[in-house]
Amino acid sequence: MVTSSEETRTQTKFYVFAISVFITFGSFFGIMALQSSINIEDGLGNKAVTTGYASSIVCALLVTPVLLRVLKPKVAIIFSDVCYLLYAASNAYPSLYTLIPGSILVGIGSATTWPCTSLFNVYFGLEHWRFSSGTPDFYVQLYTAKFFGVFQFSQVIGNAITTITFQQTNNKQNQTSSENNTKVANSYENKTSAWRRNVSVCGANDCQDPNITSQNLQQYVPPTNKSLYIVVGVLSTLIILSIIVKVMFLPKIPACVQLPKKKSYPKSKNRNQSSVPMVLNDKDAEEIGDIVYKETEVLSTPQQISSDMEEVAQKISVFNLLKHTTKATFLHVISLQHVLVAGITFYNGIMMSFVYSELTRAYASCVLGLYQVGIGIIIYGLGDVIFSFFVAKTPTTGMWRNFPMLLAFTADILNYLFCLTWEPNADNPWVIYLFFLGFGCSDGIWQTLSNFRYGEYFSRRKDIAFTTWNLWINFGFFVQYSLSSYMCVHKKIYMNMALLIVASVLYGFAEYRYLTMIRVSK
Repeated sequence: MVTSSEETRTQTKFYVFAISVFITFGSFFGIMALQSSINIEDGLGNKAVTTGYASSIVCALLVTPVLLRVLKPKVAIIFSDVCYLLYAASNAYPSLYTLIPGSILVGIGSATTWPCTSLFNVYFGLEHWRFSSGTPDFYVQLYTAKFFGVFQFSQVIGNAITTITFQQTNNKQNQTSSENNTKVANSYENKTSAWRRNVSVCGANDCQDPNITSQNLQQYVPPTNKSLYIVVGVLSTLIILSIIVKVMFLPKIPACVQLPKKKSYPKSKNRNQSSVPMVLNDKDAEEIGDIVYKETEVLSTPQQISSDMEEVAQKISVFNLLKHTTKATFLHVISLQHVLVAGITFYNGIMMSFVYSELTRAYASCVLGLYQVGIGIIIYGLGDVIFSFFVAKTPTTGMWRNFPMLLAFTADILNYLFCLTWEPNADNPWVIYLFFLGFGCSDGIWQTLSNFRYGEYFSRRKDIAFTTWNLWINFGFFVQYSLSSYMCVHKKIYMNMALLIVASVLYGFAEYRYLTMIRVSK
């Protein structure tokens, strides 16, 4: 089938959007992956990251839903990019007085970015559906998966920059030391050999003992300040480029993009004049987050649905909007369906932060050295990319609907068991890379499908739903980084496995409830 000009135009706009997000997060991930290593002294890196996710949680609950409806997604996501830029700049001179304010800003940016990206994915999916055959939820899942595939690849680029910079600087430093002072080189060799004999404190045995950390500090910190300045400068420049792209090319969309309900889609090729059922009414607003299907007014296009809702929002005062949005957010958070699905999203945040806080420090830095952290995250990102695109090809209905989730569950259990039983050994770096690959593959499934499920379960309030999706992921990061300096790695592994099992059971109930309601509504 020949792709129409409208479909091509939609896809072009989508990839411009996805690449701009890719640039921003490539820079952010490049810096974040190093926090628990380069700022390991006094736990500064973990404190800063914890502060960032704490501010993100507060912002997601109280600010983001209103911010989206007042600023609209385009302006909101540009605002969040400015927050990421200031955070990157704060890492040039890392201290308590620069990293903590920078982390608060990046928390605000994170709480704003993710709902915006999710709304753009829904918007582009519905735009494509209007000129194609199939159902709208198929195209929304397709664009969500494509977005996460592009997004996850950002981890490769950002960490490639940090790896190349630190490795080249380290090589030049060693070469200079060897030429000018053989004794210094020999001293470095002796320290390295002494460290290699102490890898027993790495991996699952890592407890961040201050005495051990101080002895092995050279494994965690950058070779020189100059290398840190280069990394921060390059990554900050990329964020500025991303801001320019968004300002120039990103379309303006409403904050209330809606997915038409699953029943009775028109079969015509061109959806411009087709009817799309609207599923919002006063009772639904009172029962926000629940799965209730009611017949209501029929409108001609998704854009008309959104514009009518935007018109209503513009007629009320900011105070009333804040009051209404806060109430809707609270009702959504306590709804049964949200409570059931929140566990798997929280676990996804715990798992990702385990990779960034523990795998990077206790396995990559501790066993192999700082410059290997970037290589590990690159491999993690590649696994993420591959399985994000894999999810795009899986069915949205039928018995295969949850096969990827089962695959991710099995992979994570095996990953944790492998991390728990492996004896640290610097002679086999490929084992550590395998850890990163395994978690990357499962994250490509968890993150993509959980995001799509929120849009599917809570079709009436996607702005609030995607905000809470982001909130629970950030809460997972907050908990993991909060515990990072106080718990040994093996205890965290047991905690993560228990959480995965409980969250998966709750998700099973959420799916059963959702699919049952779908059958009843037909």
